[in-house]
Amino acid sequence: MASGSQTRRQVGRHTSDSRLFSVGMLSLSLLAVLVLAACSSAAAGAGGGTAQGGSTQEMGATSTAAAATAMASSTTSPRQNGSGGAATPSTTPSVPFSVSAATIDSGPGNYNGTCTPTMAFTFTGTITVPAGTAGGTVKYEWVHNQSVETETRTVSFAPGQTTQSVSDTMTLPAYDGGGQSYNNRLVILAPSDVGSAFSTFTFMCVVKVTSVNVSFTPTAFDCSTPLSQHVFTFKAVLSVTPGPAATGSYQADFGLYGGTSNDRTIATFQIPSGATSVTLTIRHTLTSRSLNGTYYEIFKVEQPTETNPYTATFTKQC
Repeated sequence: MASGSQTRRQVGRHTSDSRLFSVGMLSLSLLAVLVLAACSSAAAGAGGGTAQGGSTQEMGATSTAAAATAMASSTTSPRQNGSGGAATPSTTPSVPFSVSAATIDSGPGNYNGTCTPTMAFTFTGTITVPAGTAGGTVKYEWVHNQSVETETRTVSFAPGQTTQSVSDTMTLPAYDGGGQSYNNRLVILAPSDVGSAFSTFTFMCVVKVTSVNVSFTPTAFDCSTPLSQHVFTFKAVLSVTPGPAATGSYQADFGLYGGTSNDRTIATFQIPSGATSVTLTIRHTLTSRSLNGTYYEIFKVEQPTETNPYTATFTKQC
């Protein structure tokens, strides 16, 4: 009985030892395969692989290529949209739209000369925005003489556009042309609060007499009423260039052609601001006892512009 138990124990130990041996051999085989695969991959990566172990090298190369592809995909693949499809690659955000500068490039310059009733003075300016914007609209105004604001205006910029030219016309009446200084300024209202420097000029209207028209009323003595007095009115109409108020002067000589003497008048007169004409009158009285003949008035402006003499006449033949 004891001999049978011993025999069974020996058989069991032999079986257990056989199983351990088999497991060990299988482990060694797997380790050898892994070592061989590692060596083959290293040789393929170094470009020194041979035909031996070709299948292993191909497997290593395939693994390397797959890893490179995966890395490239993780680096360059676009973002996906909500439905899972590929979204459009994102672009660099545009520069915020703003105004970086406002300048007045040219103004009218100082003016000193004859004027029309209303004078126009033109300014040109430039509005500048940064490069690379998506474009937009700028609101601006011109401010005359630091206080008078024009209506709000707008100008549009296309994407990437950096400058736009704008202009303004300031109108002034001639009577304001007394040599004063005037100015204009370009002011940005949106999207930025930017303003140009002031552009200043002086404005002087020179008042000149451009023509003179003279006449007498009436042009003849009425002999049907010989005892009455007759008043003859000499009228001189002066055309002048408009401007600030000015003072003028004239000289007038009244007499009878063929006579021995004449009456001289020297006087001043006022030219109102902005006026384009001035009328001057001189009155002379004759009676039935006055000499017959042709009477004259020789008129000449001396200030603000010296003119040639102008003559008007009337007659008395009774």
